[in-house]
Amino acid sequence: MTTHPATGSAPAGAAPRRHRPLGALNHVGLVLATLLALSDLSGIFLVEPPTETSAQNGPPAEVLWFAFAMAVVTLAGVALAWAGRWRGPAVRIAAVARILSALTAVPAFFVGGVPTQLLVWAAVTVLVTVVAVVLMLLRPRRRA
Repeated sequence: MTTHPATGSAPAGAAPRRHRPLGALNHVGLVLATLLALSDLSGIFLVEPPTETSAQNGPPAEVLWFAFAMAVVTLAGVALAWAGRWRGPAVRIAAVARILSALTAVPAFFVGGVPTQLLVWAAVTVLVTVVAVVLMLLRPRRRA
């Protein structure tokens, strides 16, 4: 469907553009993205900041705050996608937020002294993020 260049509206008599409904796999991806976002939200409260006598015990505070912001963006995108408003852009925004959040875990694999449990958590987070993004961005199958 084309729109009028000056007004941005559809031509008279044109049917409104319908978005494809989300498929079951899209919903699974949105749920995984939501769980990852909730995990990022909790990270800011669970990691203890370093003190004068203790070393850094997790990601830097800046990384945690960035992940917190990406979690908020993800939750907003998921809510809009689930509600059907701006479905395409909302899913893409949530996917980009998840990718950016996962990228903050990558340095853990190249920095020495990272505890094993944090390395495992980072690997699982990156893997689940990849799965969530792929599922969110899959095109739903048309029903015959």
